[in-house]
Amino acid sequence: MADADERRGGPRAGAATIVITRDTGQYNFEAGTQGWRPSGGMVVGLSSSGAQAFAGLGSLAVVFSGSSGQTQYVSVAAPATPAGRTITFHV
Repeated sequence: MADADERRGGPRAGAATIVITRDTGQYNFEAGTQGWRPSGGMVVGLSSSGAQAFAGLGSLAVVFSGSSGQTQYVSVAAPATPAGRTITFHV
């Protein structure tokens, strides 16, 4: 038999509530790579991923293949961030 909370559409005792916070950052990778591209070389893959995220549900996955000591990068060709501004990222 349903309890009073269930009849009103409320939570049941012991029920978990999941809250998903949307990432409002300029580069949040929630819906793709947002124009970021690999430099080539040892950076062999770049994609939007839900495996790990700092905020929200998305992140940028970068796949490396090579030895240490090589220098490679990912970049965005036409950033919306004005010149001289800082973009903070988490690894």
